[in-house]
Amino acid sequence: MTPERRKEIEALFEEALDLPQADRDAWLADACEGDEELRREVMALLKAHDRADGLLDGDAVAMAASVIDREVTHERIGPYRIDTVLGRGGMGIVYLAERDDGQFRRQVAIKLIRGGTELSELHRRFEVERQVLASLDHPNIARLLDGGITEDGLPYLVMEYVDGLPIDDYCRANNLDIDDRLELFRTAARAVQHAHRNLVVHRDLKPSNIFVTADGVVKLLDFGIAKILDPTVFGHSSTITRTGARLMTPAYASPEQITGDPITTATDVYGLGVVLYQLLTERLPFSLDGCSPGECERIILSDEPARPSSVVIQPIARDQAPTVVPEDPSAPGLALDATAPIPVPDAALTMPLLHHAQRLRRRLRGDLDRIVLQALRKEPERRYASPAELAEDIDHHLKGLPVSARADSRAYRARKFVYRHRWGVAVSAVVAITLIAGALATAWQARRASRQAAIASAQRDRATSEAEKAARVAGLMLDLFRLSDPTQTLGDTVTAREVLDQGAERIEREFRDQPEVQADLLSEVARVYGNLGLLDRSESLVRRSLQLREDLFGPTSLEVSASLGQLGQILAAEGRRDEAITHLRRAVEIRQASLEAPDSMLAQMQTDLAWEVRAAGQHEEAAELFRRALNTQINQLGDESPLVATTMFGLASAYHDRGSFDEAEALFQQALERYDADIARPHPMAATALLNIGMLRRLKEEYLAAEPMLESALAMRQALYDPDHYMVIEALSEYGQLMYYLGRYDEAYRVLLDGTERANRILGPEHDKTITLREALAISLSLSGRYSEALARHDTALAIKREEGAGASLLASIMRSGRVLLEMGRLQEAGARFDEGLAMTEPTSVYRILALRGSAQVAQRQGRYAEAERMLNEGLAIATERLRPTHRYTLGTQRAMACLMIETGRYADAATLLEGVLAAERTKFREPHPEIGHTLHHLGAAYLGLADYGRADGTLRLALANYAALPSTHWQVGDATSLLGASLLAQGQDPVARQLLEDGQRIVRNHVGPDTWQARRVQARLQ
Repeated sequence: MTPERRKEIEALFEEALDLPQADRDAWLADACEGDEELRREVMALLKAHDRADGLLDGDAVAMAASVIDREVTHERIGPYRIDTVLGRGGMGIVYLAERDDGQFRRQVAIKLIRGGTELSELHRRFEVERQVLASLDHPNIARLLDGGITEDGLPYLVMEYVDGLPIDDYCRANNLDIDDRLELFRTAARAVQHAHRNLVVHRDLKPSNIFVTADGVVKLLDFGIAKILDPTVFGHSSTITRTGARLMTPAYASPEQITGDPITTATDVYGLGVVLYQLLTERLPFSLDGCSPGECERIILSDEPARPSSVVIQPIARDQAPTVVPEDPSAPGLALDATAPIPVPDAALTMPLLHHAQRLRRRLRGDLDRIVLQALRKEPERRYASPAELAEDIDHHLKGLPVSARADSRAYRARKFVYRHRWGVAVSAVVAITLIAGALATAWQARRASRQAAIASAQRDRATSEAEKAARVAGLMLDLFRLSDPTQTLGDTVTAREVLDQGAERIEREFRDQPEVQADLLSEVARVYGNLGLLDRSESLVRRSLQLREDLFGPTSLEVSASLGQLGQILAAEGRRDEAITHLRRAVEIRQASLEAPDSMLAQMQTDLAWEVRAAGQHEEAAELFRRALNTQINQLGDESPLVATTMFGLASAYHDRGSFDEAEALFQQALERYDADIARPHPMAATALLNIGMLRRLKEEYLAAEPMLESALAMRQALYDPDHYMVIEALSEYGQLMYYLGRYDEAYRVLLDGTERANRILGPEHDKTITLREALAISLSLSGRYSEALARHDTALAIKREEGAGASLLASIMRSGRVLLEMGRLQEAGARFDEGLAMTEPTSVYRILALRGSAQVAQRQGRYAEAERMLNEGLAIATERLRPTHRYTLGTQRAMACLMIETGRYADAATLLEGVLAAERTKFREPHPEIGHTLHHLGAAYLGLADYGRADGTLRLALANYAALPSTHWQVGDATSLLGASLLAQGQDPVARQLLEDGQRIVRNHVGPDTWQARRVQARLQ
């Protein structure tokens, strides 16, 4: 097809697409002027488009001829039984299926590519979509669960099945009010922000791609037409976009999509704006029905949408059409068809409808008008900079706070304040503020009196002033108590958040003439906000307090240092590590320079800073900060202080991170001795102590001893806190990680999935704790053989960490993802990850052992045995020098060396090495345990190579018994079964042996595919 012919087809296709289907044939016959081939090409393209419905849309111009009208029928795909067809697309088909392989039952949606002559191109595009989806791990984005190739060579994706309604239908079906609609929309916007963070733009946001389940959970669907902003993240060297006809839904398309300009994240902001407009008004910003393509383009590029408050669509009844009730039909920009009559309801209904419309207009007028119109601005740079900013403005509107989309005038702020505090005040919250203010006033008076003690001539005036100020604080508290009087609230419900808002506003307004008191009060109220988990509000108040103290005392004062330290703690809790480090470092520097000797506050600041720089991979600096803080705390607080034990634990962790395991172990032991683990009643300090003990023992690989500690810590925190409290989330993380070390993979998965979903919802998908949980969940999935799901989560965490820069945490993520790729048989990609890890490690770093082991295993699978052995010997040399003989890094590398020996025929050496590994593992784990199973598996192979069939049989059967925690469909179960068959075959037990060899091959091929190194190995045995 020539370029000219292609353009002609595309032009006719785009024009025909905007016509009603009934009119297309006649129009096309006329437009083609007798060119039957041209008409046939365009009709094929239209037919493919009509069936696409947004599923696996590709370049229909190039591919429609090979895929239309060709059905693919399947009763089963992999471990999934097909139930019914959910939809068909020009390039694919979507099934509703159920997993029924005995592991668990779950309904899923399976996307499958059709056959055709251009399968290689289709497969390439499909692989792009698969990688895009795998990079997105968010509770409000439909998840990628699995993927593979069918027996007839067609690739497929297994997606989370979302049983729900499009967001607009859901809102109508449940008769949701404006606030409820905004809550759903805000959730969707934050999910889009997560996709942007992972370098993906959706490009087709509309209600049918934003589903809501019966439980009210928002799920974004269909990233099949996403544009990859940085394709190198997914292993591609050039941006992959749709060629040929531009794919979009015109009613939701941004101006830059219409003109063909570059697509950016601002495109999705526009799409969200259209969806928000529709949710608020039940209509689209522009009416494009019946318009020609040129007219549609003119409207989208030139016309301004009407303010949402100027048009309200009010359903009269279920069997009547919606009625458009314009505020002013002649208003400029009102996108109504001037020639179309406006339906007029029955006279008896007119007044109630108008009253309802007026109430809606008042609700939409102002903030919501401005928010929607800012999202819909023609110029991308004038829209919200991100979906997160759009969501934040919605959040501010719902809380009665100022929004960025309107002028920040004094009158506007005053109106926001009145609206925000229209309800009463909770008595319990008032008591809390009263106690804070009372304690603060007392401390403030004492400090001020001490400072002025030397000025005798002013003492009386100062005391009088202090009394007046204390009286004003007391007056504020009294007023708040009066606001809680039921005769004042008239039955309105109140919340702690509302009383805090009230108190903060009063402090801002009434203490402007006493900035020192104002700064102290704001700091304390901010502390309460932080304890309630309201970090954004806490941050804003601390910043205000910081500014006041800078103006009063100067930028290098102790007061400013205290505010910087408090701000650093909040930023750390929000997961904004770089900013936290900057503020905490400045706080430490100021306080250090201002004091003659260190004090406990400086030690606390140093500890806070140390935890953050440790997380950033700066282990030497972290260790030095912990050391200084520890010395100060011992001198000032005594050796028995709980803070001493906590700081000691931090120092031990820093030593462990940098590979100083002997020093770390000694400190861990000292810290353990300072914890009282025999506290039966639930208590916050007891729970934290038990959690730290369990963590210490887990790090020391004392897994059995760690279990009762972490189990008790989790139970205590669940009894003490709300289910979604971050303390409970932290305990779930530790307990879940221990479960997979204990070989209890199913339990680990359940606990870690629970923790990950809570963390995603409460802390956000990019918070440090969420990332830790996501990676722990990925490890549990990988150990169970669910590699596609594991890799998706690892790659999501890896993308975030790459943005943050190099460090031990990034290195660990690279190694983990490389391990999954190796197990999947994707050797080239795995090798690239391990090579990257090697480049990041120092020659004697203990983490280099992992990179060397991974690279060696890739080399072994590729037949580069000498190179593999050299790397394993280097890793063992580091382990011998730096680690204890039973450390998991040491044992893992010895097992890898034994596998290489088996493959190169050195069976006796391999058996000796594995027998030592097995003895060490049996001191750490309780059988049955998969780690022991792995060692027995390879030991059985060594005995088989030595022709010691009796020991081989017994060892392999014991290996299979230790694999009890693995699914029966795991490739390692298949490989061990195959080995047992080979041993029986060597002993002449042909029928049983053949069955085991065939069963082993089937298990391996079904799990990791027919072209992997595992499959080739079992195939060789069978042959």
